[in-house]
Amino acid sequence: MMIIEILKEVLWVTIFDIIAQWFWITGICVLLYAFIQRDDIRTKQLVTIALVAWMWHYLLLEMTWAVYATLIALLRMYFSLKHKWNKYALAFVFFLTALFWYISYDWVISVLPILASVIAILAYLVFNWLTMRISLLIVSFLWLYYMIMQQSIPWIVNEVLSEIILVITIVKIYLDEHKELSLSQTFVQKIKYILQARKVRKRRDFWRFMIFRDRKKYLEENNIVYED
Repeated sequence: MMIIEILKEVLWVTIFDIIAQWFWITGICVLLYAFIQRDDIRTKQLVTIALVAWMWHYLLLEMTWAVYATLIALLRMYFSLKHKWNKYALAFVFFLTALFWYISYDWVISVLPILASVIAILAYLVFNWLTMRISLLIVSFLWLYYMIMQQSIPWIVNEVLSEIILVITIVKIYLDEHKELSLSQTFVQKIKYILQARKVRKRRDFWRFMIFRDRKKYLEENNIVYED
């Protein structure tokens, strides 16, 4: 009987682990698909689905702090879909993120996930289109460094794949906005713009311009002499 009970316990735990890992894989696949999208709303909806899948993963593995962090992220996604640019929603999510960081702080590397969360808040609640995806790329780099420090190979692979997809999407969006120019022409145009922006525009003396332009009409009629 003891052997049967042990087998049941082992099998039960194994089943939970397998289900948890499938939720994790599902979350990653959905997230990667979300980053391919060029529609902001669709991207946010898919990211929300990925977070729900990860929350079940953490629940099954009884990872309490990860569950709390995911709940905050889900609240952030809700506000980004329903209350974008709302300063009260923004402040509330910032407050919860700071509180979670204060409670869960372990060592200096713990700052990286919180910093990534702060940038993600801005990305989803404030930024749009290209800026949002560039911000998410920065978020992914922060998570990548954190996962390297944690030596978590699966999450490192996830972040690398996310960055590749985000870079490809960003380049495609940028090229779509500059269809009339090739990539090299766009680059040259940007360099010229930067160089020209540094030049100080000569200030015109509009009063002097008016006097000389209207010399015949006003100066000669009134017989006024001006010094050179």
